[in-house]
Amino acid sequence: MYNNALKRVPFILAVALQVVVLAMLPSSKYKAVETGITVFLKVGPVDPYDFLSGYHVLLDYEIGHPEGLDDLTDLVRELPIFVTIKQGDDGLWHVARVMLDPPELLEASELLLRGTYLDDRVRYGIESYFISEDVREEVEKNLRENPDSARAEVKIDPETGIAAVVALHIAGKIY
Repeated sequence: MYNNALKRVPFILAVALQVVVLAMLPSSKYKAVETGITVFLKVGPVDPYDFLSGYHVLLDYEIGHPEGLDDLTDLVRELPIFVTIKQGDDGLWHVARVMLDPPELLEASELLLRGTYLDDRVRYGIESYFISEDVREEVEKNLRENPDSARAEVKIDPETGIAAVVALHIAGKIY
């Protein structure tokens, strides 16, 4: 009987570890939303529907295509990329620096974003914004008619560089 219990310990530990890891995944986004610094980023739409997860807007960020990305040699798919952003005169945040390693120090006006190099762009985990079905058509229409006014309100955890979208602003409307 005692021997059977010992045989189950590795299995129980493996399951417990998986539960802990899965529980931690959304907590980083939650921390960004609760304690992060709010920034506004220029965005454009990509695709409005995913049959597996419902209605959402896929967002293409200006900061996803930073200058200086080509200067980093031998970029490998899914390579971690660190980007610092600064607020511009237009009120939006723009890329200041692109690095393969996190910087030792940030300027007081900079925030760090952690991304991943994938498909010739940097992805930050904020490329999807879920919307309710009742406003889907309005959001799509607003994005088509007012692409220059589309802004994502994003919160960034200054300690980790992890970001989360909290709202989408288009032509004076907040979604």
